[in-house]
Amino acid sequence: MSGTDDADEALHERLVARADTPALAPLWRELARRLGASDRPVRRVRLEGLTAGQREALADLLGLGQLPGPQASVRVAQVCAALRIDETRLRRLVARVAGPIDNRAARRAHELEARRRLWETVEVTVAGRGLEAWVARLRAGGVPDGDVATHAERLEPLLDLVARLPLTPPRPLAIVAQQHLGDPHGLDQGTWAGSVLGDAAATLVGLPPPVTAQDTRAALAAGGIVADPLSTPVLTLGLRGPGAGPDPGWLGAMAAAGEPVALTASQLRRWPVTGHEAGVHVVENPSVVAAAAAAGITRPLVCTASWPTQAGVLLLDQLRDRGARLYYHGDIDPTGLALAEHHRQRFGAQLWRLTAEDYLAVVDAARTPIDPGATIPPTPWDPELAEAVRRHRLVVFEEQVVDLLLADLGD
Repeated sequence: MSGTDDADEALHERLVARADTPALAPLWRELARRLGASDRPVRRVRLEGLTAGQREALADLLGLGQLPGPQASVRVAQVCAALRIDETRLRRLVARVAGPIDNRAARRAHELEARRRLWETVEVTVAGRGLEAWVARLRAGGVPDGDVATHAERLEPLLDLVARLPLTPPRPLAIVAQQHLGDPHGLDQGTWAGSVLGDAAATLVGLPPPVTAQDTRAALAAGGIVADPLSTPVLTLGLRGPGAGPDPGWLGAMAAAGEPVALTASQLRRWPVTGHEAGVHVVENPSVVAAAAAAGITRPLVCTASWPTQAGVLLLDQLRDRGARLYYHGDIDPTGLALAEHHRQRFGAQLWRLTAEDYLAVVDAARTPIDPGATIPPTPWDPELAEAVRRHRLVVFEEQVVDLLLADLGD
């Protein structure tokens, strides 16, 4: 090292020792913040809330004849002149005292470029598939926590999957999720990835973005992904057998024996049910099916167990499409009334023993109050029913009126 370099290094250490005092920390912190904010020169910094000791240290450093106030505006040129250094060496000094200076301008430019590459990748991967609206919605959702790298990483397997839709032959959702995401539940209802995939599948076949779980299942099915082929079957009693299969009369035999049957979506796709022109009654609770079987009821009965699963939707669609008239009954409470309207709108069901007259005839024997915070939904098929429920705020369960239901089924 030359004598000049030695002197420069010694001078630098003396500068650090002079600058690196707690009382001057506000100055160096603000300089570090401003120097890292952009590539533009910093001419002046403003310091706020200075203590008496910090004001004295600043006056000593700058050689001021009087103390600055608690709020002081300091010119960078003053600092350089007081320390006899240029702005390049000032930057080095600030980095030494206050820590590395963050080049936020460069970081912002890097992040913008990373975002551009991310969305370019998305667009290129699905180009020509008619997914422009899906890409726009995906992009409008933004990058969670601004972490482009993490977002790109979790999008990569989804993009690969979307690019392969529709899958042929159809495959179960859990298997697809395991193979593409490494998690059999990674595409389940309610997950971010499941929502993104459902939206893409819907867009590919010209459907609107899914809103309900039923919408998502339908979209995925169109994309060759079976969301629920075997689990959550639909409970039935008295349905006639399918027109094909290893034993065309197996369901009919169950009906003749008065034996309830749980049907999966997979079975219903392979062996669709035949029509029941005389009508099919649909109930909300399995206990009604059990009571009907025990009573020897032979009339066709379906239980959705609250909101219909994929198997339930498929069965009711098949029955309706094959000419069956559907009659729905459920609990008379907020959920039950919403279910009734859903079955009326979605499947064209006629509502069965769900009028204000039916409710008022049995409500005096009801014991369970409706949650005070619960909203009673409207009942367009009989507006007086909703008014009666709001007035009494008591639940009438199907089990309370099961004898009436069985009497109707036995006629």
